[in-house]
Amino acid sequence: MSDSVISGSGFHGARGDSVHAGDLFEALTKACAELTFPVSEDWRIVHQYTPQYTDADVPDVFDLGIFKVADGSQTADRALVLEVTHWKDEKNVSEEPNKSYKAIETLEEFSFLGSRTRVPDSTVKGLPQDTAFGDVIFGNRRYVRKWIPTQYELFLDFVSYPSYKYLDSEPTDPDTGIKQALLEAYEPFDDIVEFVTWLKDRLQNNSNNEIIDVVGRRLLERFEQFKQDDFPLSPLGLAEHRARHEYRDTDDYKSNMAFLDDQIASGGLPADRFGLKAAWNKIGAGNADVEQFDEEWEPLLRAVLNKAAEEIPEVEAGREIVDNAGSILPQIRDLCESDDIDGLAEYWDHPDETQRIAYRNALRALYQRPVDDFYEEPGVTEQNFSRKRFDDPVTRRILQQIADQVASNAGGSSTSEWVRTGQQLIERSVDYQAVNGTNSTPTNWALSHLIEESSLQFGGQVDTGGRWYSYIKDVPYDEFADRLITFRDAEDMWRSTFAQAEFSFEDDDSSVYIKSKPTKNEEGRRAREEGGKGWFGKLNLPVENGQIEPEYSDDEWWMWVDGDWSHRDNLERLVECGWRVYLDPSTLVEDLESR
Repeated sequence: MSDSVISGSGFHGARGDSVHAGDLFEALTKACAELTFPVSEDWRIVHQYTPQYTDADVPDVFDLGIFKVADGSQTADRALVLEVTHWKDEKNVSEEPNKSYKAIETLEEFSFLGSRTRVPDSTVKGLPQDTAFGDVIFGNRRYVRKWIPTQYELFLDFVSYPSYKYLDSEPTDPDTGIKQALLEAYEPFDDIVEFVTWLKDRLQNNSNNEIIDVVGRRLLERFEQFKQDDFPLSPLGLAEHRARHEYRDTDDYKSNMAFLDDQIASGGLPADRFGLKAAWNKIGAGNADVEQFDEEWEPLLRAVLNKAAEEIPEVEAGREIVDNAGSILPQIRDLCESDDIDGLAEYWDHPDETQRIAYRNALRALYQRPVDDFYEEPGVTEQNFSRKRFDDPVTRRILQQIADQVASNAGGSSTSEWVRTGQQLIERSVDYQAVNGTNSTPTNWALSHLIEESSLQFGGQVDTGGRWYSYIKDVPYDEFADRLITFRDAEDMWRSTFAQAEFSFEDDDSSVYIKSKPTKNEEGRRAREEGGKGWFGKLNLPVENGQIEPEYSDDEWWMWVDGDWSHRDNLERLVECGWRVYLDPSTLVEDLESR
C-alpha cells in the first residue's frame, strides 16, 4: 500500500514527564500490536496515524493504526484505529473532572472518522467500511467521570484495560507501577523504536512476572481475542456514525452550512475579523486603549469593560472618578502643585476601602510610572499595591514623588487640557483593572449586553445558563448492558452527562442553547470538544422493536466564534455536529429576536 494513503509519524520525543510516559505507553501498545498482527501475515502497524479525507482537510491524529494490507492494494482488508490513554497509575484516586475534555475530543474524532468510513461512499483513503475503533487505557478507571468509560465501552469496538487482571475487575483494583517501570526500563535507550524491539523480545520470552510483563500479556490476550473474533463492531457506534453521515443530508445541516458560507463570503473567517477577546487581552496587557479599535466595535468593547466593572467594586468606583474628572482632578492638581501631602493623603488613605483602592489607582495612573519606581518591596506589584497598608513615612514619600511628577507633567497646560489627559490616563487604568481583575469572559458579557439592549428580556424567553443532556442518553440499559465492563449498576451509572450553555432561549416546542467560543491557537481542539458536546445533544439513539432508530433533536445549538478561527474545516466540523455558527454576535442576537 502506498505511504500516501496510509501513513503516520514518529513518537513525540521527551517533552516533559507526562508526554514521555505517553510515548512509552504507546511503545508498549505498539509492541503488543506487532506481536499479534505480524508483518508475515500482511499486517502493518502505523504509529501516529493521520487519516486522509477526500472531503476535508482535518489533521486528526490517532496513536496507532493496525492494517491488514494485501500486496499492491490501496485499501486495507482489515483495520483497527486506536488511541492510547493513561490515567493515574495509583490505587487510591478521586474523580478528576478536568479530564473530560480529552474524552470528548476522542469520541468526536472517532465520530468524524466513522461517519466517513462506515458508509457506502467512504471519503477516507485506504480504510475499509468495517474499520474498528478502540482505546487502550492504562491506569485507574476511577480517575475520570463514570460516563467516560461507559461511553467508550458502549460506542467503541475495542476497549482494553491492561492494568486490570480481569475486564470486569472492580475499578478500584488496578495493578499499579507500570508508568514508573516503563520510565526506568527506558533509561538505557536513546531511541523508542529500539525500546519497542526490546519490549517485543521480552514479551515473547514470557519469562518474567514483573509489571511490564503482566500488563503486556493482558494486552496481548485482548488483541488476540479481538483478532480471533474477527473485529466485532459496536452496534451503537455503527448507528451513531451512520446517523452523523445522514445528518449531512438534512435541511437543517444544509441551511446552517449555507449560512456559514454566506458569512465567510461577506466578511472572511473569524481570524480576518475583529477579535473581541484579543482586543480585551491587549487592553489588559496595557498595549492598547478602547479608542484604538474599529468604531463599529468600540461601543461593544466599552460595554464589556463596563460589565467587568460591575463585578469589581473598586473598578466601578474608578469609573465614577472618570465620570467626575472635571471636579476631582483640578483638586488633585492643586494639591500636587501646592505640595499639600496631607491633602493627597486624604485620597490615598480614604476610610472606605473601595474608594481608597480607586483613588490610589487613579493617583498611580496620573503618576505615569511603574509602582516599583516609588516602592521597591518584594510582593508589592501593580496589581496589589492599592490594597497594601504602608507606614506613614513610606506613604508621605510615595505621595511626595506623585506630587512632584504630577506637578511637572501638568506644567504649562491649561486645567481643561490637563483634566482631559488625566481622565484618559485613569480610564486606561480602570480598563486594565477590569480586564485583569475578573475571571475573563468578555464574549459572554458581549452577548449579555446585546441581549439586554435588544427587545428580548432576561427572565422571559431568554435566561442565563441552561444545560442539555449529552453523552449516554436515550440508550436503553437492558439492550446494551452486556457491553459494559466497568460500571454495571444502573442507578449508579445510567445517567446522562450534561453540557452547559451560556444562555438559553425557550419557545413552545424547543430550546436554543447559546455559547460563545473565543480561541487562540487551539481551534482544532475547540472544534472537536464543542462539536462533541453539541452532536451528542443533537443525536438521540432510541431502540424500537430491537432496532436502533436515530433521531435528531428539535433543539438548536448556536455559537458565536471569536478569535483565531482561521481554518474553514474547523467551522464546518461544528456545523456537522449540529451547531449554527455565527461570526459576529449582533447577527446572533438579531436572529434570536426574530424567532
